[in-house]
Amino acid sequence: MKNNIFSFSSVSIDLINNNVFLGGPPNYGGSILHLLSNNFNLNFINISNISKKDFYENIILLKHIIPNYVPETVCFNLKQFKNNRVVKLNSKPFRISSNLNLNLTNATIIVSPIINEFNILFFKKIFSQKPKFIFLDLFNNDDGGFKKQELLLLKQIIALSKKYFVKVFFKLSDKEYFGLDKNILENMDYILLTKGCNGADILKNNVLFFSDSGYDVIEKSSVGAGDVFLYSFVGYYLKKASLKKSLKFANKIASSSVMFNTFDQFYLYLNKKINKGDFFENNFK
Repeated sequence: MKNNIFSFSSVSIDLINNNVFLGGPPNYGGSILHLLSNNFNLNFINISNISKKDFYENIILLKHIIPNYVPETVCFNLKQFKNNRVVKLNSKPFRISSNLNLNLTNATIIVSPIINEFNILFFKKIFSQKPKFIFLDLFNNDDGGFKKQELLLLKQIIALSKKYFVKVFFKLSDKEYFGLDKNILENMDYILLTKGCNGADILKNNVLFFSDSGYDVIEKSSVGAGDVFLYSFVGYYLKKASLKKSLKFANKIASSSVMFNTFDQFYLYLNKKINKGDFFENNFK
């Protein structure tokens, strides 16, 4: 049986030189999941932060290239084109949709850092359907500061996790972690704490469960590294790996990703390693 994965995030669709480019978590995270297993049914739900005018102008342009393009149910296949990822129609791995009427029971849910796009009714709808796991990367607070509405929503989400008995993983950067009160952290089921060059930790109810040290790498670009970490953890964990192995895997993959100027260069490197069979299983058993 396939693992149903629903990722709620922003998706950018751009038209450059008559080629369609896909950005955001579907590019970084979706590519990782696609490489990890063909047993994942990936669904990216677009909560777009671009204006409707820009979005529909791109849709109109798309129709000149792909006459049957339907934004609600289109399937994309990613391929390499001049070191960029080009979207092609009518093939997996992903479906991009803006339809929120979904059956999420026993599914894995990922919500990416666009917390201001959501309200508590959105999360009530998700939790009430009893998904198997929820992974939340809600913030993008480089300074570690939180607005009142962000803290309120976070407390409400924690309350929902207790009410519906859903296992929730909160991804936090070290600055975000130190910006939250102890009573909030202690009520989080699991915390995936990323610490940059210092590695990553898993905490359960704010108690350290496992720590993996950082890697000595030459950083060229960290763009997308957070998505790479989270989706690597999700993918490996869903392959029935332990929490410790999943953290080690995600930490290694995210650390490797920063060694490249673009994600596409890293994708080619990772794909070769997976095909050789000498990158994952031998290192993380």
